[in-house]
Amino acid sequence: MKKRDAKQAGPYREALELIPAPHSTLNDLAFALSIRFEEREDFKDLEECIRCHREALELRPALHPSRSESLHDLAEVLSTRFEEKGDFKDLEECIRCHREALELRPLLHAKRAQSLYDLAEALSTRFEEKGDFKDLEECIRCHREALELRPLLHAKRAQSLNALAWALSARFARKGGFNDLEESIDYYGQALQLSPAPHSFRPIPLTNLGRALIKRFRKKGDFDDLNASLQCHDEALKLRPPLHPDRHMSFFGVAYVLQALFMETKDFEDLEESIWCYREALELIPELHLNRPISLNNLGFALSTRFQQKGKFEDLDESIQCLQEALDLFPASHPKRLRSLNNLAKVLSTRFQEKGDIEDQDESIRCRREALELGPI
Repeated sequence: MKKRDAKQAGPYREALELIPAPHSTLNDLAFALSIRFEEREDFKDLEECIRCHREALELRPALHPSRSESLHDLAEVLSTRFEEKGDFKDLEECIRCHREALELRPLLHAKRAQSLYDLAEALSTRFEEKGDFKDLEECIRCHREALELRPLLHAKRAQSLNALAWALSARFARKGGFNDLEESIDYYGQALQLSPAPHSFRPIPLTNLGRALIKRFRKKGDFDDLNASLQCHDEALKLRPPLHPDRHMSFFGVAYVLQALFMETKDFEDLEESIWCYREALELIPELHLNRPISLNNLGFALSTRFQQKGKFEDLDESIQCLQEALDLFPASHPKRLRSLNNLAKVLSTRFQEKGDIEDQDESIRCRREALELGPI
């Protein structure tokens, strides 16, 4: 997105009052509003930005040479509003705009690769939200074509490699095709080669490669993958210093791999460090962030494991507190709610056996009943 001084919104409005709605001035106002929204998070700015892009699009009819630009710009701000408010109408319109923009950018168009990439990302978002496998398949096709249009020295090739790898890894998680996972790991590796430290993009493929390697470890049991996963998350953490907005993701990644290491080796230091990293992640994760319930759930499980090892009731009580908070944050339709219910039920049952409080057993039974209604894990 182009950078313009947010203070320029006022002069652009004055210009619009003096001349008959030229699309260039509308676009300038829209971009200034979008920057101010990023700084102040005033939704009035975002709403006005969307209105400006709609009006600019109307001034660029079907055969206008810049119509694809207006479609792209409108799609981007609709995507932003979807991320903020979760209205699926915005996501659907965003996808329609990207499709039309792609049609206006044929094979040799300089921005076809960007349109393919943007459409693929919108489709991946809809797949994550609704789980329609057709979206993921189309996402993969778009990313493959975009990658072909971004040769070895292209500035955004690493971005395309990472995005395609993510989509292939998601298909592996759904269908279990091991070739998808292997191809995903290969593409993450290529993205890293194109993003040497201290490249600002490097932490993203590092984190994703770490996740893919632990998936392969669970399939093949090769400890080299587990250790390599930990190295990826460690390096990503070093590249995300204090105040970095994604630092919590790296703490979570390190914690998750250490927890997996403990389950395999029973080295208590791994469990202790895992708990510390989960706590650090939670300190940094905003209250309503999507990763917060997952981190709470994993910390609760780790504390329960430490209770089984050391028998400290403080760990058991804190484990239940974390698991309950995680459950409260998982909506009824969330795919991880079932596992969260079962985890909480087990720990409540453990505390009942240790302390004899029947309310713990009652709550454990309630959780198990809800879990049964949701189906198998």
